[in-house]
Amino acid sequence: MTEMTLTRKTLFLATLAVLFIGAGVLGLWHSRPTQVAPTSISPTGTPEALFPTRPKATHEMAAMIRETLKPTWQYATYQEYDTFDGRHISEWSTFLVSSGEFDTVEVGLDGDQPVQVDVVFAYQTTQTGATLTLPVAIGFLTGDVYTYFSPDYAYSGEGHSFTSLSQTEALADAKTRLPEGQLFRLTLAEYVTREKLAWPQCPAFAIRTNIPAPYCTLGEQLDAQFPQQARYLPMRLLENVSSAWFVFGFWFYEQEAPDA
Repeated sequence: MTEMTLTRKTLFLATLAVLFIGAGVLGLWHSRPTQVAPTSISPTGTPEALFPTRPKATHEMAAMIRETLKPTWQYATYQEYDTFDGRHISEWSTFLVSSGEFDTVEVGLDGDQPVQVDVVFAYQTTQTGATLTLPVAIGFLTGDVYTYFSPDYAYSGEGHSFTSLSQTEALADAKTRLPEGQLFRLTLAEYVTREKLAWPQCPAFAIRTNIPAPYCTLGEQLDAQFPQQARYLPMRLLENVSSAWFVFGFWFYEQEAPDA
């Protein structure tokens, strides 16, 4: 066998080896499982821009807020009870003080149309004594249906419901109910346990109260992106709240200040 023949055979075997290895790598690449991006809340713009500014309590205001809220700290933040129609209810609750300032943001839902969420900025005194400013949803617009989180309105008269007001009408009503310094209570019931939100029970709640399904979708996505934030709210354990998170799904009731 000549030297040229050996050289050609060597090159031929080397080429086969490269093709074999390349095919193996290509096969491994195509056999890798598809990576799916996690579902998350996507507000218009970057998450940091959701609430770029919010009112901040002065030292004097913080002291007033603390004195207003202090009598409420003795109330249970979790309770269970039976209704007149035989339902067993679990409920979270807490108290906040309104700043009297409102804002509207657009939030994207995975696989669905964006919704507009109206918030009131409200103050809470944490267990460490800090004063937090929290965006609290008072309603949201999906399609042409506005859901207003005020049971006091919804049950106040014939023809009233959680969805009977337009966005403009609901905002006007909320500004009357929640002026600066107004104490109000937040509650979340039926799809909660002592430890967490029970999302499989939310659709039945939405159907019973005749509110749109995105109520559950948005709430569950927020809970997935910011675990336990909704649970920490009534426990007064929130610290360093993300500018992309807001309180959603709770129902508000304006209150008279309790005796100290």
